[in-house]
Amino acid sequence: MAYGMGVLRTPLMNQYFPYSEVSNQPSFGGTYKEGEIDNTYSYFTINNVEFMVISLEESPRLEVLEWADKITVENKGNKVIVTTYEYLNFDGNLINYEIQDHLPFIGGSTNGEEMWDLYVRKYENIAVVIAGYIGFPDLVYTKKVGDNGNVVTQILCDTQFMDSDDYNNGSSQGVGMVMILSFKKNSDEIKVNRYSIIRNQFYRAKNRYIDTMELTNKNDDKVYKTKLQALYDKCLTFNEIEYTQES
Repeated sequence: MAYGMGVLRTPLMNQYFPYSEVSNQPSFGGTYKEGEIDNTYSYFTINNVEFMVISLEESPRLEVLEWADKITVENKGNKVIVTTYEYLNFDGNLINYEIQDHLPFIGGSTNGEEMWDLYVRKYENIAVVIAGYIGFPDLVYTKKVGDNGNVVTQILCDTQFMDSDDYNNGSSQGVGMVMILSFKKNSDEIKVNRYSIIRNQFYRAKNRYIDTMELTNKNDDKVYKTKLQALYDKCLTFNEIEYTQES
């Protein structure tokens, strides 16, 4: 499980999700600052694909992006999912100072465009960026091409106002909306769903779709053929006389 999806003031988050518990999870990788879960990385494996989730604070500070740089480079073999806040707007554009004019007043913070230029675009193993903060009832997804020719999927996932609207209409529960990503074995195909855990139902057809992300290793076929050739070459060296029926 990934923790710490992007906020700058986090006393309650660190109180209810204490570092002592988070750091004991089997998926835990590490944090930017020991004792706090504002910026973390964790690991999981699906269908033999090794993933790393880097969860960053809202509008990450420059020093936090430098830390994320280091962690991403050290884990080149992992497909990286980045989560953060205030990165993608509801119109599909990256956040800049014209969209969010308060950001320059948060010391050392970066906006979505800066985060893309300084961090995301540089690494071939970054497959997905998932962002919140900008409330919108539907999922917003776009794709951008990184410096290495890799395609990065970007998703805005934040239905905060649906819960408040539901409360205002007399409900005491909200809607409890989550995004579900289902991975297909040996494939770049991803099934995306928007689901209410309170009402136990999917939400809108436009939030239920099949997409592709760069997840599988494009060199796999070459690797398998190389291993097969090496095994075949080894078999040619076997001396049949040396092997008995028992062996």
